[in-house]
Amino acid sequence: MSNSKQLKLRSSVIRLAQSAIGCSILCLMIAALALPATSHAQSKQQNGAEQFRGKRPMRGQRLVVLNGRIDQSMNAEKFHVNLKTIKTTLNQQVQLARAPFPRDWDSYAPEKKVQWIKAFEKSTRGKAFLAKNKKLIDDAPAFNLRFNKDGEFIVYDVPPGVYGLQGRVDKEIGKVNYAFEVFAEIKVNTQFDEISLDPIPVVVTPMLTSGMKAPKINVSTHNGKRKLSFSNLQQKKGKPDPKFVFINFWSTKDYVAKGKSDYQQSVQDAMNKLEADGYKVGLLSICLDEDRPAAIKHIMNKQFKRGLHGFTNGWEHETVDRFGVRSTPSGWLLDKDGKIVMSQYEFYTLTKIKDSLATVIKDRIDGKDAPTPADQAKK
Repeated sequence: MSNSKQLKLRSSVIRLAQSAIGCSILCLMIAALALPATSHAQSKQQNGAEQFRGKRPMRGQRLVVLNGRIDQSMNAEKFHVNLKTIKTTLNQQVQLARAPFPRDWDSYAPEKKVQWIKAFEKSTRGKAFLAKNKKLIDDAPAFNLRFNKDGEFIVYDVPPGVYGLQGRVDKEIGKVNYAFEVFAEIKVNTQFDEISLDPIPVVVTPMLTSGMKAPKINVSTHNGKRKLSFSNLQQKKGKPDPKFVFINFWSTKDYVAKGKSDYQQSVQDAMNKLEADGYKVGLLSICLDEDRPAAIKHIMNKQFKRGLHGFTNGWEHETVDRFGVRSTPSGWLLDKDGKIVMSQYEFYTLTKIKDSLATVIKDRIDGKDAPTPADQAKK
């Protein structure tokens, strides 16, 4: 290309944040409509990498060429996958309208919220709302990416905007299913004719489900010397041996906006409630903050006295990787033998439809709900 310039952009890995309780079901409903549409693409071969030309641009719109590579060199050899098998899309992000929730929406009980959403979906106004958002998504540029054996890709005719790159393939290793994923947020502007991206890492996450043996925990306590483990809870003086343990991955950055409930306080309250009702559940809280002294000060100021606390000093930690933690807060319930009774996927789902964390834990212990099948957890 004439006068072609290249700009190195650092692709940022997107950590999937959990949705607010009030909007979660509607967000899922909209997400179902938001699956990326297949672009009308024509491929051609050049230097071994398949290149795709996207939807027809608007008249007079200046377009950009993207080239990049996905990379798994940082993963252990057994955690490698054929890069061509990772089905990946590049979709322009659009600003969707927010549903016209009632003013007192935050005070609604979960059941009432579900009823309102179902009624809204069936209403004339709701159908028009969903159709409008779907049109915004359908009209946004979307590209199906293909890689050569080295993970390289090129995309032509990309209109300016902010794009989300996302792809995944599953692979079973040692009787455990792993998700191999790529995530990146890419900003495209017309200042440059061509943009070369930094390598995008392949993130490997174990898809742990109920019934599996939980990974080992290797986390330091407040002084950085002792190790946090299930046996620490069993040996705690003055406390009965727990039959179950709730593992709580969290960060002080989870602290919510003023006027909203603090999730970490709700964990403390749940443990108090469980003990009062005769349930023997221990608590291991694992903080992912890089600044351990500041996190300890936060714990002391908030008087989080229940359970034991451990620290990873950041996200780059073997325990975080073993459990596949990609966002906080994340919860797991284990039995006394270290077997998973409830996975973080189930916690995420059930806390949206039940009245409290204590109820979620009680119902599973009492057998009032069944573990989520592995094939559903993969989704």
